[in-house]
Amino acid sequence: MTDAPGPRDDDLRPLLEDAVSDVDPPPALHHIQSRTRSKVVPMNSKRPWIFAALGAVAATAATLVAVTVITDDDPVTTSGPAGSPSASASASPSGSATTEETEEAEPTPAPTDPSDEPPTEPPSGETLAAPVYYVGETPAGTRLFREFHRVEDGSVTARDVSNALTEAVAGTPLDPDYRSDWPEGTSVPGVSITGQAAGDPVWIDLSNDAGLRDRPADMSSEEAEMAVQQLVHTAQAVLQQRQPVQFMIDGEMTDSVLGVPVSEPVTAGAPMDVQATVWVINPQEGDTVDRTFVVDGRGIFFEANVSWQLLQDGAVVDEGFTTAQDGMSLSPYSFEVTAEPGDYTLRVYDADMSGGEGNGEAEDTKQITVK
Repeated sequence: MTDAPGPRDDDLRPLLEDAVSDVDPPPALHHIQSRTRSKVVPMNSKRPWIFAALGAVAATAATLVAVTVITDDDPVTTSGPAGSPSASASASPSGSATTEETEEAEPTPAPTDPSDEPPTEPPSGETLAAPVYYVGETPAGTRLFREFHRVEDGSVTARDVSNALTEAVAGTPLDPDYRSDWPEGTSVPGVSITGQAAGDPVWIDLSNDAGLRDRPADMSSEEAEMAVQQLVHTAQAVLQQRQPVQFMIDGEMTDSVLGVPVSEPVTAGAPMDVQATVWVINPQEGDTVDRTFVVDGRGIFFEANVSWQLLQDGAVVDEGFTTAQDGMSLSPYSFEVTAEPGDYTLRVYDADMSGGEGNGEAEDTKQITVK
């Protein structure tokens, strides 16, 4: 269990005010773009973009919690000028990350999804809290869950995406209930962002000596679909834009990744189809919290009734319920818990009202320490 500091109220309160703002959320992309000097990428017939070299990924022991939530099923649309500049990065011969600059273009502010924006953004050159998606099992099958991981701040948007994707395919989730189904040895040699408009794809290059075009024999078709969606959601979350994703393997165009057709740009699946129906967003796995702490998340609950338990050594020591913002749709919830110091399992779940006839209770659990 990781002994990490709990979130401060003064960090979380401003974000809670945005938790129910799923229509026309406030623009935040410019915070990223203001750190990025963009360049137009020359193209050739074989490799239509320049890859972003990976920076070393920082350890994931320190995490940062975001408390706002995705509640919209429709993609966030953005707009930009024709010929929007691309963002890319390259590596110097010594291996240190460098950027190339030509003409500087004014960034175009765009609507963003506050669900993926961490409370604070560290100074350039340090680390940032990147939203990273993993998969986990639910009563409905394999679905997506999200955590925030500390990764190197590349100060270039493409590199930030690349670092987050490396966590997704090869990193270790904080929550042991989550996993990545990408074959061992998978890496992300590069990422390129060809523009800022809604239809401009994000190019992701993947590599694995064992090959990635076909689905492995031990992987189901659902797991393959979710693995692809895992990268699409992670890239879009870092960018704070719903741009489609185009995949390559070892620098070459491909029509299939893990057996999933990708000849056309891949868009994010509808949240109700690909995301888990219960998320605990705050606290995260391994967090240390005050004796009275706030639990924030989002999910879909029968008649909006959110059930929760606090367990110690497998026994329920406290329980209760609250009400989500809406019923029968992905919706935010929040409640407060007071507990004695110790180690606990926090469980938030959608209570089974079928009398045992359903598929089971959708849930998310977090191991936490009360100080």
